[in-house]
Amino acid sequence: MMMRKFTIFALMLLSVSIAFAQKVHPIVGLWQQTNVVKLNDGREFLNRLPVYKLVNNDGTYVGILDYVTTISPDDALPSNMPMQTNSTVIAQKGTYEIENDSVYNEFITDHYLNKALVITTSKLKYKFCDSQKNLLRIEYYNESLQQWIPEMWTRVVPPQENKVLIENK
Repeated sequence: MMMRKFTIFALMLLSVSIAFAQKVHPIVGLWQQTNVVKLNDGREFLNRLPVYKLVNNDGTYVGILDYVTTISPDDALPSNMPMQTNSTVIAQKGTYEIENDSVYNEFITDHYLNKALVITTSKLKYKFCDSQKNLLRIEYYNESLQQWIPEMWTRVVPPQENKVLIENK
């Protein structure tokens, strides 16, 4: 658990130091996938998911998945109780190219969860949803469903900056 937090923190520091070293596109950074949860009283908040994407200034990216695996009682320790283990894996990696101010392409070189996506291109629509460019909406086209699928991503920033508000635009 501590190693995972250290790794994520190290990735964040790397992305921040790269951003200060040179002028970069606002999509560069460490992002965490989120979804918008609407409460009965109308308020909304962002629920953070255990999915990260590190977008580097050199045109590469890495998708990181943090998940829990349940081990069956037969495989568990002598107490014969089910147990859970946390795992953090690189789910995919590749390169990207900004096409314009609303579209970028990901060229997937490795995908460890879906081998059918290896050596494919994913065209992504993107839009920043806040003035600080810390909330990002991405849409990808799902061929089997024949529709665009939206995703929300929140930039991972130092704690004092971590106040993302959803602005209605």
